[in-house]
Amino acid sequence: MQKEISGPVDSDTLDGAISILEGLLTTQTDGLPANLDDFSDASLLKVAKFDHDVRPDTLKRFAANRLEMLMRNKRRLGDREDLSGKASIDSIDNESELLAKKLIWSWLQDPSLSLVLRKAFEIYPAPHLLEPVFNSLFDRCSFNDRKNEN
Repeated sequence: MQKEISGPVDSDTLDGAISILEGLLTTQTDGLPANLDDFSDASLLKVAKFDHDVRPDTLKRFAANRLEMLMRNKRRLGDREDLSGKASIDSIDNESELLAKKLIWSWLQDPSLSLVLRKAFEIYPAPHLLEPVFNSLFDRCSFNDRKNEN
């Protein structure tokens, strides 16, 4: 995939790569416990448990970086292809907003992935997405003591 998107790309290639990368955002850990010896099916679970070549959080960061780059390219390509119409730009905005929401969801599942959150805001920097995130972060900060304010 890196080879496909490293050079000039058309909109079909962009759409295909974006779909693949969105799939990487939903990558989850296998959910199996670290110590399998306590289970009656320990031998079966050991077969199912395998070492991942790449950690899921690394895949999500990779996907977020590439998605931001591809959406930037898609926006440029859309601007060139359809200078007269607003429909293409609206379509890209809708896709960008949905993608940003998926990135925010991925960040919510693992808040240590701050790069994923940053890429969400770079893809679609809209106040209606930023405000709830910032409010949530502020409410959880140790320097914010709202109990004393009331």
